Amino acid sequence: MSEPGPRSGVRVALAVGALVIVALVGYGLLSTFVAGPRVFGDEVIYLDAGDSLADGHGLLVQEHRYGRGPGYPATIAPIAVVTQDRSTVYFWAKLLNALWFALAAIPIYLLARRLVPRMASFVVTALSLLIPSSIYIGLVMTDSLAYLVGLAALYAIVLAVERPTWRRQLAVPIAVLVAYLVRPQFAVLYPAFLLAVAAVSRRRLRELWITGVVTGVALGGAGVLAIARGANALGDYSFLWRSYDLDGVARMFDYHLADLALYLGLIPLIILPAALGVFYRKARAGSAAHRAFLVVFLSTSLLALFVAALFASSGSAQGRIYDRYVFYVVPLWLIVGAAWLKEGAPRPRRAVGLGAALLLGALALLPFDVYVVDDASKELHAAGTPIWTHLGDLAVAHGQTGHRAVELAAVLAAAAVVAIPRRFAPALVLPLLAVFAVNSALLWTHGIRDNNGDVFASQSNATRGWVDQIVPDHQSVTLLQVQPSGCQRELGYAYMLTEFFNDRVDATPQLGVAPYGGLPNETVHVSGAGHLIGLDGRALRSSWVVAPSGVKVSGTPVAEGTVDRLVLWHVPAGRVGVHAASDNQVESQVCRRTPS
Repeated sequence: MSEPGPRSGVRVALAVGALVIVALVGYGLLSTFVAGPRVFGDEVIYLDAGDSLADGHGLLVQEHRYGRGPGYPATIAPIAVVTQDRSTVYFWAKLLNALWFALAAIPIYLLARRLVPRMASFVVTALSLLIPSSIYIGLVMTDSLAYLVGLAALYAIVLAVERPTWRRQLAVPIAVLVAYLVRPQFAVLYPAFLLAVAAVSRRRLRELWITGVVTGVALGGAGVLAIARGANALGDYSFLWRSYDLDGVARMFDYHLADLALYLGLIPLIILPAALGVFYRKARAGSAAHRAFLVVFLSTSLLALFVAALFASSGSAQGRIYDRYVFYVVPLWLIVGAAWLKEGAPRPRRAVGLGAALLLGALALLPFDVYVVDDASKELHAAGTPIWTHLGDLAVAHGQTGHRAVELAAVLAAAAVVAIPRRFAPALVLPLLAVFAVNSALLWTHGIRDNNGDVFASQSNATRGWVDQIVPDHQSVTLLQVQPSGCQRELGYAYMLTEFFNDRVDATPQLGVAPYGGLPNETVHVSGAGHLIGLDGRALRSSWVVAPSGVKVSGTPVAEGTVDRLVLWHVPAGRVGVHAASDNQVESQVCRRTPS
């Protein structure tokens, strides 16, 4: 492929820059309509860690150790340095997410341009910004930044595999390290690089001495860390240190492959063998760019699916599909499809038949009614499923099942791939565009409507930050969570959002509430003398306590917040007590209180 001239290079830079600006403005505007967090406690954890870093306390969550990648909280910290108002930090964190996501256009375009013309590269980049996972821009989570750093690492890997100069080899571990610091799952990118470079450089091992040294140092460091910290070496992901059921991992691998097919609108999996055949022939003909991209695409996609399957098969995954850990490879699939179209969309019968069988087989094993459901929390983990949920509902309304409907859609997609004339083959992009657009619209609409607006009287900073408005700086607040079983009074969002929007809340002891979201919550109970006691036997101490109205804390009520009227108490003695002699009495006080 000929190199573009200076003028065309400027035009390309302007076009990609314009795409970045449009994505930034569009997604930034959408994110402002998302009024509150929805993923607890991940969003609380990242915001707390960034705030703690800004305060000079290091990475802490509710004064406990933060056990995740430091990269994302480090991007929040500068905002929290400027302002301690949590609502303002939240607003700018979402805009920063939009910036990270939009900037992913740069490595995506550079990857595509190595294989396909400028216009096709621009289309691939635009489609990559339209993906349903853009919904994560509205969440205080790692995904938007992970999209950028993950793709930047993939670009570095492709360059190093194609021509392993010492500079390119050195760039890979640096890029992977940055990605790892944002999301630890990106550690898998380095094994993907090693597999790819080994596949194409068997005759040039002497050129890879830098990679060998870096790999040895990395393995040695990982070994020392594992010996020193054991299972805790993985922080919040320490639960992954266990023996896995191979059958469970294999099933989850298939489920994630099926989910990826649904995410991409089915057709990319059908054409995959034919497209890989194009890359293989180009590589055999001497194209280093096609050879490098082919091996990186295969190693990265397979390992991404494996890591997602490994995580999903663990006990803490709640049996969900996690395309959060896979969506960063979607641009690679789009580039493969664009390169296939560029070569005239060849469709050998055996290759198309293999692709159709792969798709139908993956979907046949997927428990559709379990994983493709209209549930907000699962849609956020499997962002490619909302449109298929509606298709399943339509099928059920007509006496069929969602599984039959999606299998029929797969058969129709395979028929379209076979039947469409070559000159109209680019029209195969339209189903993918439709799936991306509809899923994105459904997810963003859901995210904007599910704004938890009934928790506060208004969405003003003062209303949401009602605790911080009163409690002096450098003083901490304990939020006592009480939620008795069988009580009609639901306080979950009131607790969560008060904690999220108020910097002073540093502890959330729970009485009758199940722990959630990986937060360092402490279980407490009431002693006979009315004191709140932790499981370690220590008395709960705090000068400020937020408790549900109806619960009488030994102190002075200062203010009420949220529609359900949580009460802020000042406890001069510092030892938290209640006017009750047992947990049941406190729970009954909450249930008897009818919110105004």
